[in-house]
Amino acid sequence: MTAPLAGRVYDRVGATIPLLFSSIMVCVALTLLWVFTDSLTVVGIAGLYVVLRLGFNSGFGVAISDGSMQVSGTQKSDQNSLFSMMQQYAGSLGTSVMSQSSRRLR
Repeated sequence: MTAPLAGRVYDRVGATIPLLFSSIMVCVALTLLWVFTDSLTVVGIAGLYVVLRLGFNSGFGVAISDGSMQVSGTQKSDQNSLFSMMQQYAGSLGTSVMSQSSRRLR
């Protein structure tokens, strides 16, 4: 639901506003998840996850679109493959960090 709205804002004013909104939403949600870790209920976790996803989804498409505007037509396939590779790398790195930090908490 947020990606088309963020796309319209991106078309009107550029990438700065949607990416700033996205970053703020993600940071707020992650900070609240961290601060209230011990007292969150399932409903609280679900609510903060919705905020997190709203932020992520409003910035993801904008980042891809703006990134593809910065390269020439012959380099777009390279840019897409690099973006996909970095997304996979960041996901695996995040999973590794979280699994190690949860292991240390035991």
